[in-house]
Amino acid sequence: MIGIIGGTGVYEIVTMGDEIDTKVLKTPYGNSPKISIFKLHGKKVAFMSRHSKGHSKPPHMVNYRANVYAMKKLGVDRIIATNAVGSLEREIEPGDFVITPMTLLILLNFEMEHSTMTELCILTLQILTAVN
Repeated sequence: MIGIIGGTGVYEIVTMGDEIDTKVLKTPYGNSPKISIFKLHGKKVAFMSRHSKGHSKPPHMVNYRANVYAMKKLGVDRIIATNAVGSLEREIEPGDFVITPMTLLILLNFEMEHSTMTELCILTLQILTAVN
């Protein structure tokens, strides 16, 4: 199953598929936010909003460990995580797509260096993965 952890503005993806269920899971790190499970283009997808409903949790209050644990508990084997941030660099304008050097290094070396989704979460970087 594919997991999507959506940042600001990605909530409507659930409406693009056929919803199957919604769950809140108990984890050793606390409860997960609501997870919507749906089918999209024939693939089962689990979606959670990183900041919870109504964007109620600022980044420093997001329970990343509970989020990733809940996804793993559901049977998610890959996560697509979106995010949106601003920049203080004048050369980077609204709408520009940026991949930081550290993110690129992790994308290139992830399979060799990391064996679990939990390890990826600890890095606190958002990794976009290709869906086969």
